[in-house]
Amino acid sequence: MGFLNISFGFLFLIAVQIVHDREDFIIVKLLMYFLFLFFSAGTYADDLSDWIYDFSLDNSGSSKASAFVVLAGLDTTEELIKKIKKDYSTERDPVVKYYYEYFLAKRTQEVVYISKFIASSRNNKNEILSNNTDWVSIVSPFYDQLAYYAMSDDAALRLIFELVEDADGAFLSVVSGDLARIEKINPNRFLNVAEEAGISKMDLNILMESD
Repeated sequence: MGFLNISFGFLFLIAVQIVHDREDFIIVKLLMYFLFLFFSAGTYADDLSDWIYDFSLDNSGSSKASAFVVLAGLDTTEELIKKIKKDYSTERDPVVKYYYEYFLAKRTQEVVYISKFIASSRNNKNEILSNNTDWVSIVSPFYDQLAYYAMSDDAALRLIFELVEDADGAFLSVVSGDLARIEKINPNRFLNVAEEAGISKMDLNILMESD
């Protein structure tokens, strides 16, 4: 089992290095998919989750953020989740605390962590507007999660409207597409939240046309 942990660690670091040094995104995605598939059963999945969390504790910056993003997509034991909750309660760095909230909201789906993630997003706009992880995506994984909650949560949707002021290029196109999908779900709610966010109908029409 120790050999498997070392092997995964080696391959994981290779994948991260490829993301840093190359633009061959298809190879990166295939490599990460292979790693997840290989370690997705039984004890291997448990060891993988533990290893990635330990990796997050030993690293900083984009490597730490990336570890939390990967960890949120894996099966984890209740024991590890309890440990992460405990570590979260004592974490003082607001950005790292935000990473914890992302993981706990996505992995546990507990309302308390979803609410904390949405609330903290307002103070972590840089993590949302820029993809500061090694995860290959046009937008940040943190934005993706916020947009998911915006489907039904007014606070999350209001924040996305506010993000529009600082959005441009490909990011703005993604935001416009997400807003269009949210509007179709409940047009009245959409318009009400837009009004609360100070978005005029004229600005809203321009924004939706940019999709």
